[in-house]
Amino acid sequence: ATRRAGVQAEVADESCSVIEGLKDVASIMRFSSMGNDCTTEDMVALAAVEAIRFLRGPYEAIEWRWGRQDNAKPKPRLEKKADAKPLEVPKGLSAAPRTYTDERSPMLPFEVIFKAIDNTFTDAEIVALMGSHSVGESHDHVSGAGEYQRSPTRFELDNMYYKTLLVAEKRLAKLHVGRYKENEDVRFLPEELLTATIKPSELQGARKVTKKPFKCVFATNEVNVLLKTSKYRDWVVKFAADEKLWGTHFQAAWQKLLDSNTTGKLRPYISPLELKNEAKEAEKELSANA
Repeated sequence: ATRRAGVQAEVADESCSVIEGLKDVASIMRFSSMGNDCTTEDMVALAAVEAIRFLRGPYEAIEWRWGRQDNAKPKPRLEKKADAKPLEVPKGLSAAPRTYTDERSPMLPFEVIFKAIDNTFTDAEIVALMGSHSVGESHDHVSGAGEYQRSPTRFELDNMYYKTLLVAEKRLAKLHVGRYKENEDVRFLPEELLTATIKPSELQGARKVTKKPFKCVFATNEVNVLLKTSKYRDWVVKFAADEKLWGTHFQAAWQKLLDSNTTGKLRPYISPLELKNEAKEAEKELSANA
């Protein structure tokens, strides 16, 4: 979705899911689509829905629809060029921090990214989508910083992201990432990450997690927007306290994410078995009316 919207991340400070970590996945998606009369984009969307179910996240209200057309050329990334107007920063928010010492693109403001993907996202949906960071961890060869995560439930999609963010808030410190063998191929090392050590016992409702403290990591821009902007902080607090509420808004947001910036007509998927059953029912009806 970020690729189609022109807001794909280039550095870990902007998003830990930078493109280097997706090459193998993309190859699998392309291979899978070849034998199933399906585009790669449709296959990626289907995998995303199934991943949520596999991770025991909220999925019941999410509908996978097919009909996307592949586009080999992504939309050019939004940039702040010398002769162009500055990127629009929503009222009440400041521009993303930038203390870089090397040549790289300025970070896009948090809300600009979401509005580029789908300008109908509500404040609740924007914050709800951030809950996907409950899953996974950072890797040396992708972001430059390894062994960090945003919640203790690395393989469950739940509201632990918000609980961790609130507990870590007062003890976050800048993470200094040095150059070493495992991240030698990462072009730009992160310079705007924050970290803290959290005990799972500090997180109410944490389930099936290790008793060992874990190192969490958040982007400076992420913390500044979610915790220092009242309209977003309110939702962080609500989602930390109510997983069901988060799940409702997450599913609405995920549906928009799946369907955003697509080319082609999206239509509901009907399985061959359903078609066969429908044909049988139609035959019965014809026989009854004969």
